[in-house]
Amino acid sequence: MEILLKKKLNVIKYELRFLIIALAVYAAFIIVGIICFINSQNDSFFYGFTFDYYIKIFDAQTSPFSLLFTRLLNSVGYILIFFALGFVVYTYPLKLLIIAYRGAIIGSVGVVFLNLYGFNGFIIYITVVFPQNLIATIGLCVFSVLNFYQITDVKCHGDNLKVFAVNALIGFTFCFVGALYEFLVLIILIRPMNFYF
Repeated sequence: MEILLKKKLNVIKYELRFLIIALAVYAAFIIVGIICFINSQNDSFFYGFTFDYYIKIFDAQTSPFSLLFTRLLNSVGYILIFFALGFVVYTYPLKLLIIAYRGAIIGSVGVVFLNLYGFNGFIIYITVVFPQNLIATIGLCVFSVLNFYQITDVKCHGDNLKVFAVNALIGFTFCFVGALYEFLVLIILIRPMNFYF
């Protein structure tokens, strides 16, 4: 297992430029999302989404485990899409498009949190929503880069399906860590603070 992780880490180091490009696209589209939604209307889809999420994290009747399960289910969806797109080198731009979309969404949601809930919304966004999304996106980027290396490097031989499955597991591990982070912040920090204050 340790040898496998070292090998994957070496691939990431070797293909670091593609990881940096993917994360730069993500960051750029966060800014695009912020700019596009600075003067947005309150009837936007993101306002409803943000309101529902904000209520759920403070509502004692909503189980934190249901939020964790929902987050993991969303992550599985992204992993499956990236897995399906991983077999052809020409789909790499589509993955970047998905990462750009995630950036635009998280930027837009940040503006909505601030507009709806002011400083409290900003704190929730910066401590819960953004870190979770960033960790999951890094996982998707790593998964994408590992697959890209597998199909472009002439030294890579063997069963692509098996290698992609391992890469998917690595990507999902990041997503799981992000979801677990959100879950732990919710049950250790937010719910108790809401109860006492």
